[in-house]
Amino acid sequence: MAERSARRVRLVRATVAVALALAVGTWGYSYLSEGNHTFVEALYMTVISISTVGFNEVIPIQDDAMRVFTMGLILFGGASVVYFLTAVAAFVVEGDFLYGFWRRRLRAQLRRVHDHVIVCGLGRVGSHAFAELHRARHPVVGIDRETTRVDALMHVRGPGILFMVGDAADEEILRELGVTRARTLIAALADDRDNFLLCVTARQLNPEIGLMVRLVEPTNADMFTDLAADAVVHPPALSGVRLANELLLPDLTAFTDQMLEGEAQLRKLAEVVIPARSPLIGEPIAALDPQTDPFVKAAPRLPWHASAKAAPRPPWRMFAKAAQRWSTDPGLLVLGVRRAGAAAEAAFAFGPSWQHRVQAGDTVFVLTGRAALKGLMARVEGRAAPRAQPVVSDLGGSSASSPNTEVAGRHGHVVVVGAGAVGRSAVREILRQGVDVTVIDRSEQHLALLAPDPRLVKLVADVGQRETLVAADIAGARGFITALQPLRDNLFLASSVHRGNPGVRVVARVGNQAEARRLRAVGASIVNPGQIGGVDLAHRTMRPELVAFARGLEASWSHPEQLAVVAIESLPDGVRDLVTLDIPARTSCVILGYRARANELFTYHPTPATRLRIGGSFVALGEPNNIEALRALLGPPGAPRSEPPAGAR
Repeated sequence: MAERSARRVRLVRATVAVALALAVGTWGYSYLSEGNHTFVEALYMTVISISTVGFNEVIPIQDDAMRVFTMGLILFGGASVVYFLTAVAAFVVEGDFLYGFWRRRLRAQLRRVHDHVIVCGLGRVGSHAFAELHRARHPVVGIDRETTRVDALMHVRGPGILFMVGDAADEEILRELGVTRARTLIAALADDRDNFLLCVTARQLNPEIGLMVRLVEPTNADMFTDLAADAVVHPPALSGVRLANELLLPDLTAFTDQMLEGEAQLRKLAEVVIPARSPLIGEPIAALDPQTDPFVKAAPRLPWHASAKAAPRPPWRMFAKAAQRWSTDPGLLVLGVRRAGAAAEAAFAFGPSWQHRVQAGDTVFVLTGRAALKGLMARVEGRAAPRAQPVVSDLGGSSASSPNTEVAGRHGHVVVVGAGAVGRSAVREILRQGVDVTVIDRSEQHLALLAPDPRLVKLVADVGQRETLVAADIAGARGFITALQPLRDNLFLASSVHRGNPGVRVVARVGNQAEARRLRAVGASIVNPGQIGGVDLAHRTMRPELVAFARGLEASWSHPEQLAVVAIESLPDGVRDLVTLDIPARTSCVILGYRARANELFTYHPTPATRLRIGGSFVALGEPNNIEALRALLGPPGAPRSEPPAGAR
């Protein structure tokens, strides 16, 4: 846009130069001819002179003054005409002529758009939020004061995006953006005061609009809460948690990152709300699956080898069989339930029991395919044929940290460099997972903001000195996090740490893709706070229920259920696929994903015929003792195995 403005200025200057040449020439010929010729004749002489056409002279050139004036007019006027023609050519050839039509069409589209999202501020956070919404084909409009930011976004997302350049807090501009028809406004400006003014203005113009706010200072969160903002996101806090999980839980982080690319997957995480008149109300949750084993709805059946007087199948066994049926169905896997009207994360039930009864208004979270999802909606709504598809989400990934699991043992400490907002968040998350931390920063004030902990060691030092890394015992560390902002410091630290401990995992904070490429070149994993905050804002806008479900699953340390990656070190005799392994019956775990090799992508909700191989791994959901039973089942050869209890088939 800056180049376009320069071309417009050039065209205006050229037009003024030509107009000035015409005015001076017309006045000069009229004056030198002592008024013996008309205005039109003087203008005609000026035009044929500056255009060098050389037609018949209506004003005779009889004296030296007339000749000198004509020569000067030809030189100045001719140059002005050439300058004007080149400016017009640049204006037309380089697209400015069509730009006016394009802008009018864009404003017409803005007048027609409705139920859209307005992203205010297209910086590091806002641009990622806009890109995520646009990628999901959700109607979105962006606005920023800086034309360079809009140009950068157009370069990435294409010229078809809807945007404006101006002050987002201006009422007239907000009206032009369609704030009265908008569904949600994302305030991603760089100052909390600007965001607060923007939110107040938007609520006055549209009391029903949803507000998603990017928080700069955590102390200002209460102000936006009082304003009834739907969500307040602090990108440094999310990034700190992500840094910790990228280091401690790389497999689960990779699994949730893949879920972010949901459009390329056959299975998606979907939320299904049970309507008030659903025929499934009061039924066990297993009734969501049309192929559910009959014993779930009817009286318990006896084992095939048991006598008529044998005890009925225990409830836990029924759930295991139901879970097996869900996992063998190629399209449906129930992950959790949230009761109607519940707002707290604790209201989620992960891996719900078969006895869980469906109620009106419940939200059920399922991992499913498109065809199975349509059939599920038909059963929920009591229809014979599907009509609509609920909101489908790819959950996890860079919008937040991967789910927390119990760290198995303490194999060394983690070194964190930088005790700013991002670094402190990473330290707290690592301590919460039971791992020792050494944090280094030059500022004692930053370190003082971290509460004392017996597993925390604070060092006030310059990380540019090799002695600092030696004092932090980098040789015995299990991981290294650099949460500094300067790229040169992060590059230097990543390279130095790998020289001191080649086996350590290094995770670094970055600000853009160029920095990410350089840090990856030295073997570091990267986390972008702006991207994480922006994607989280977008997901909260499109799928608030699914984001809440993810938050509850991430806090799995406070629930009896866990999400864990379990490696396949051996297989029981005769087991070649998921059907013969019979994981739900043996361990009561639910399998969410599988990959055959460590460097491959996960397959979500693998089919029963999936062939298993040594060296692969599962992503499993279950209680801690069930997870351990699964680890024992797939542990090293010769180790005791978990076997199904008596009465299993």
